[in-house]
Amino acid sequence: SPVGQNAMVDLQLTPFANSEVIRFDIFDRMGKLVHKSSPGNLMWDGRFGTNPMPSGVYVYFIEANVDVCGKTENMKKAGTITVLR
Repeated sequence: SPVGQNAMVDLQLTPFANSEVIRFDIFDRMGKLVHKSSPGNLMWDGRFGTNPMPSGVYVYFIEANVDVCGKTENMKKAGTITVLR
């Protein structure tokens, strides 16, 4: 935790103007879904339910509809998030 012992830093998506996030999922290294965001709540607090996830690398998947020059395009992005405890 970079901000102090037992401190939590939430991961929060901030969509671009004229965009809509459809999906924001986080998976553990075994492929188990550990977080699924809903529209209007695009954040993860590093927990699975009420339990803090252990340190490690997690995979995120984001799907969004984005307005590009007046045309809506569906975009998908995947990457990794590292949790440090």
